[in-house]
Amino acid sequence: MTEDTLYGEGGKNMRDPHVDDAFEVRVIRVLVDGVDVGLTGQCRTVQPAPVHLTAPSYHIPFEALNDVRAYLATLDPTSYWHSRFGGQLSGTLDLPPFTGCTTKNGDDLSAMMTLSVSGPGNRVVFRTNACGREETDELGRSIPVPTGQYTPDLYPPGCPAPDALPYPDRPGD
Repeated sequence: MTEDTLYGEGGKNMRDPHVDDAFEVRVIRVLVDGVDVGLTGQCRTVQPAPVHLTAPSYHIPFEALNDVRAYLATLDPTSYWHSRFGGQLSGTLDLPPFTGCTTKNGDDLSAMMTLSVSGPGNRVVFRTNACGREETDELGRSIPVPTGQYTPDLYPPGCPAPDALPYPDRPGD
């Protein structure tokens, strides 16, 4: 997760916020006509799924640098992403084949899950709120907080959840 910062005329330019990573994807439950098929809990992608997320570059005026959170609250959250104060990242997730998708009856649904779900270019929208913790490198650039050092149980009291995103339209629905 990176976010380049450039101080320029009139404020701070936040350039190219982006995330390039990979996530293990697990399927917890599958419903067919509203009936749970009873997965055993081991249904997952054979390897982590690569994801590329970006947000637009944006500008924080000098007069807003003392209270960046308040300034960003005046903007549309889809127009920025700040490592500490949230916003929105969007991009794509490439889902590898699935494995371990067996039911309690022993049926292996891995091939069905792969044919139905796996593939490149799946749209992802990731919205965060103002509960993040920011770490910076020696140049003042935002860097990720080390794994396990900032979890939801460590968020400040009263930290609001971001607004829920609408479920995306699917062709044929």
